[in-house]
Amino acid sequence: MTIPSPSDTVWNVVALDYDLPLGTTPPNGQVTCIHWTATLTEVVASGVTPKVASSYGTVGLGAPDPRSYTPYATITDAQSIQWAQAALGEEQKTSIESGLVYQLTQLVTPTHATGTPWSTTMEVPPEDITTTDIG
Repeated sequence: MTIPSPSDTVWNVVALDYDLPLGTTPPNGQVTCIHWTATLTEVVASGVTPKVASSYGTVGLGAPDPRSYTPYATITDAQSIQWAQAALGEEQKTSIESGLVYQLTQLVTPTHATGTPWSTTMEVPPEDITTTDIG
């Protein structure tokens, strides 16, 4: 089991919000918001299911530069990831990636838990409960 570094975070764009109608000049088809995910996966031996830390967020975009405008139909996945990371800024991007390392570390080697001492065991296993037990 190995916790990867923040730079191993995998970024994806799951959706783009954009203005209608579509077109080749702003504001037609202009992307206004990017919905992103960032994921960090534990490195494990073959056959072992890894633990995964993830984060979801959105980031709004300002008006594009008309001289470097990319029509909606030609936007690539890689380009949209670059836009999302640029809009977040380096500090926020680093914070998200570091947070994923912390989250994954807690999944692999937890240092705290939540619960109540009186509910650690059940007198009747859930699969044995019937509607007559509920009342």
